[in-house]
Amino acid sequence: YLLATLADYAAIAIENARLYEQVKLSERRYKDLFANAYDLIFMLDRDLRITSINKAGAQITGYSVQALIGQPLWTLCAPEAWGGAQEQLRSLLDGQSVPPFELELVNQNQDPIYLEISAHVMQNGGGKPAGLHCIARNLTDRRRLEQQLVQSEKLSAIGQLVAGVAHELNNPLTSVSGYAQLILRSSDLSDDTRQDIEQIHAQAERAARIVQNLLIFAREHTPERSQVAINDVLRSALALQAYQLRVDNIAIQLDLDPNLVMTIADPHQLQQVFLNLITNARHAMVERGGPGTLTLRTRVMPPRPEDEIDVPMIRVEVADTGIGIPERNLRKIFNPFFTTKPVGQGTGLGLSICFGIVKEHEGQIWAESQVGVGTHVYVALPVRQISNELVESVVAPTSPIQEPEQSLSILVVDDEEPVIRLISRLLHDLGHQPTVTLSGAEALNILSRQSFDIILTDVRMPGMSGFELLSIIRARDTDLADRVIFITGDTLSPTTREHLEQSGSLCLPKPFSINQLEAVIQQVLKRRSLSSNNR
Repeated sequence: YLLATLADYAAIAIENARLYEQVKLSERRYKDLFANAYDLIFMLDRDLRITSINKAGAQITGYSVQALIGQPLWTLCAPEAWGGAQEQLRSLLDGQSVPPFELELVNQNQDPIYLEISAHVMQNGGGKPAGLHCIARNLTDRRRLEQQLVQSEKLSAIGQLVAGVAHELNNPLTSVSGYAQLILRSSDLSDDTRQDIEQIHAQAERAARIVQNLLIFAREHTPERSQVAINDVLRSALALQAYQLRVDNIAIQLDLDPNLVMTIADPHQLQQVFLNLITNARHAMVERGGPGTLTLRTRVMPPRPEDEIDVPMIRVEVADTGIGIPERNLRKIFNPFFTTKPVGQGTGLGLSICFGIVKEHEGQIWAESQVGVGTHVYVALPVRQISNELVESVVAPTSPIQEPEQSLSILVVDDEEPVIRLISRLLHDLGHQPTVTLSGAEALNILSRQSFDIILTDVRMPGMSGFELLSIIRARDTDLADRVIFITGDTLSPTTREHLEQSGSLCLPKPFSINQLEAVIQQVLKRRSLSSNNR
């Protein structure tokens, strides 16, 4: 009996030892899981203080585990997010069922962290709530992608709207500018009248430049590098903000190097960079209050030993007299989604996009700032030039046009009646014989009965586009197809540009001058003459 009893005790002891080892193993596994889990895991007491937190929590927040223990959860929360989160957590402690909810924390660098919290109640020995066990999944990257998608869609919609409005403005601007030029060709104008008409023409050209800048900014396009004059790109960006700068009582100081070399770059992307910097500078000066000064400066700087590439750099400086940027924020201004503006007034994407564009150009961008004094943002771009090629700028002649050597029969096709009336007047004034029509279909009917030296056609027309008209003409008469000139206010559209390149036809952008009209006609005749000589 005694031996049996001892055997039972031994068996119990062995079983207890086995169970104890299993418990210890289970605890180690739990601790390993808790410590090394990818998701943030933490415990809260009834006062919503952190009693335990894993390494993921330290990595996400930027604080050490020791620093987080004992901290009230609200000290880590974004102020506007704590009210709703506290209500959810208190409901759990009161025994209510709460589905997973989102919570916004702020890390040690004051950057937002978005979490999805799943929590359940931990009970004490008496079965009463003792605290909360929380598992949090980091949604920050997903939220950033969502915000970026929303912002991209907004920009795309705005871009389409701006591009559409800008394109529609080109037709009336063509008429205003064209009729002003016709009147100015008259020899019996008084000096006062001539000055008035010159002002009309000058303001129409100014409006045309603004429209062109809007089209450049609004169009989505595949990056295209070409020989670029940085001063011109900077001026085009400034033109888009010039009116608002005047309204906000901000003076503009231009210190642009007149001998600045050209470089290979994407002018559309650089305009986006400069416009963003100018806009930010304006906002900073408006926020400070009172008059301000915006300074734009360009210089060529020799290569420095610390530079990654050993070439001269074009340095663009955008300086303001605004509120300045605190030192703690200065190193973060190029981070995606970093913004100090109120919710709904800034996405934090502008400067990060600028940073990416400049880096794509092998350049550098940095900022220097003093609170209460202002900010200087610098963009440095390497000087890259086309080798063994002569880069020329084709400028339409400004001197009076000589009478053409021959009177040409020209068919004009455009769905805008004011535009074809203007072109008809211009061609008459140049000594040519125009025939006008409002559609591509009617143009084909006219061509079946009459021959022409040149065809001027709009690109975008209802029913039949200019490109479709050219395709039909080419199938009938390849020689006449070589004498088609396109007219369009949409030369920046990738689709339009692709079709123009494929067609091989010359293009006259709206609005155009009388000189440009005659120049493109003479260019077609020159092509025709060269083609005839080569046969």
